[in-house]
Amino acid sequence: MSGGHWLVRLTGTGTARQRLVCFHHAAGGPAFFWPVARAMGPTVEVLAVQLPGRERRIRARHLTDYRAALDGVTDALAAEPDKPTVLFGHSMGAALAYDTAARLGPALATAAIAVSARATPGEKPATDPATLSEPDLIAHLTKYGGVSDAVLADAALRRLFLPLFRSDLRLIASRPEITAATERPLLALAGRNDRHALPDAMEAGWAPLARGGFTLERVEGGHFFPAERPDTVARCLHRTLDALAPAAPRKPAPALSP
Repeated sequence: MSGGHWLVRLTGTGTARQRLVCFHHAAGGPAFFWPVARAMGPTVEVLAVQLPGRERRIRARHLTDYRAALDGVTDALAAEPDKPTVLFGHSMGAALAYDTAARLGPALATAAIAVSARATPGEKPATDPATLSEPDLIAHLTKYGGVSDAVLADAALRRLFLPLFRSDLRLIASRPEITAATERPLLALAGRNDRHALPDAMEAGWAPLARGGFTLERVEGGHFFPAERPDTVARCLHRTLDALAPAAPRKPAPALSP
């Protein structure tokens, strides 16, 4: 754990030459990125943002103010040593990753942004999350998938999970409207079967913001495809990292004897 509990190290060490920072979806947490982190291998330091109210911060009060979340994440990352970094956000986390890159500016000199499962950073919940009844909240949650029926059928788990989901919806609903373009390279990862953020929609939403270059990768799977296709996602992220600064060079082959 580092960064005052805002960041969790999943794999790698601080001596790695490259770094991936993962930003979770609504009601998600760092554990969602374990498959991708393992697929990245030991040469990349993989950190994950951990907002209050989940996993190791389960007792912390939920945040509903987007600016407060952005402050916490950027302060934590600013304290980390600078190195080639990809900020990778999934769904709600895509907006937070994009805005974190903008806030850090030159404090993160060599960085790219990767986003998945979100059509545009400015996307907002269609209904005020504070007014959703529990059945409506469950319906809103299940249309994205990723939550087992066993969790939703357990009253104790619902009491733990649904308030967190509601708080995260309120968090993203409080995001400021204005989104400036970025000079950083931007990779969009789109699930071919993600009806909430289809590839064409992601290209239309993100490409106009990417003055530093835009790449769209289509990946098999639905809204939570990083958990379904971690090896594919890791390959895309490795290519983006290597375009920023290559990993440690391979040892040269021994010279042939005359």
